Amino acid sequence: MKEQDHINELFQKYVRNKCTPEEIFFLVQYFDIDENETLLKELIRNELDKSTNDSFETDQTHLDVLYDKITNAIGGEQTRTKGGKNRLYTFMRVAAVFILVSAIAFIIYTYRMDWFKNKDTDTLPNIAMENKLQPGGNKAILTLHNGKQIILNEIKEGETVRELGMVISRSDEGRIVYGIDSERSTDRSDGIPSLNTITVPRGGKYELVLADGTKIWLNSASTLTFPPTFSGKERKVELTGEAYFEVAPNKAKPFLVSTPQYQVEVLGTHFNIKAYLDEQMSQTTLLEGAVKVKKEEGELLLTPGQQAEIVLGKKDITRHTANLEKVMAWKNGIFIFDGEELEQVMQQIARWYDAEVVYEGSVPAVKLAGMVSREDSLERLLGILAKAGKVNFDIKGNKIIVH
Repeated sequence: MKEQDHINELFQKYVRNKCTPEEIFFLVQYFDIDENETLLKELIRNELDKSTNDSFETDQTHLDVLYDKITNAIGGEQTRTKGGKNRLYTFMRVAAVFILVSAIAFIIYTYRMDWFKNKDTDTLPNIAMENKLQPGGNKAILTLHNGKQIILNEIKEGETVRELGMVISRSDEGRIVYGIDSERSTDRSDGIPSLNTITVPRGGKYELVLADGTKIWLNSASTLTFPPTFSGKERKVELTGEAYFEVAPNKAKPFLVSTPQYQVEVLGTHFNIKAYLDEQMSQTTLLEGAVKVKKEEGELLLTPGQQAEIVLGKKDITRHTANLEKVMAWKNGIFIFDGEELEQVMQQIARWYDAEVVYEGSVPAVKLAGMVSREDSLERLLGILAKAGKVNFDIKGNKIIVH
């Protein structure tokens, strides 16, 4: 087999999420060589063309920018992995996946969305609207253990708030960062551990950094309860809703996430938990490191790329390979629908646009597939869904009527 044919075969295997870590590593190394630039651009161009219903021309400037982003990502990861064979192997199994996923899949999506936005959209169905429901944004309320509430999105960049032994500030990236005020204690006088709660409403999202350096992204309609400082033998937080975690490593102090149905134990890793109270299924998806999902009936150890599912009322924890792009879509500002039932799709939309969904008659037996920006107007989003799923929508006040 010719080398180019082999690369083509591996690239298509990667697109179908069938590559082994070693094959992904080989692709990364291959595309890091300057003379292979032309082939990479050709493969990307082909994927862009296949990703749309109509053929379109991908201009050379876009391809040059795309190629630069991919090679810069590869170079950055290699710089960070010169510490020895163990780090290189970690790179092979984990970082290489995200280089290609982030640099190819997501950027392909970006250019495709740019093309769609510039394309004539007169063919989309008209949606009757009596009110403009807007996409969500950065919104969150911090409730301190003494009952005081702070609207986090009103804290200005560079501003510092000192409350109950905590120093709360807003970073340049817009994240809320928690620190410890050395001059004041965070302990309660009654000896009960102090717990604070961040509530992200429907139509909201938020990013924060805990006192130990752990980064957390919270999705709409989610709640996180946590102590100002982790003073015991473990770092424990409680979650309802959905959140993505990048846990600061600390082998001596495991990080625990409790949800209404189960607990996740980690030492230092990247993972996503989806555990909404109004959904029958909860999911934990591992992107990097290792986590242990535990229930009273048993536990399950995950490796990168795996997902644990727990169905309400069932004892078993099931494990399977995850679609990482789909799992991380909400954090990356995208809706990805991959054959979901209409009711599941509308549940996501209702949370993000803070809307109520009403079905006229029975729920249509429709499955949807595709990607849509979370920044799109609700009218455009529903127009796309109406065309794809052969259903109709009207909007009255904060209600989306499906018929």
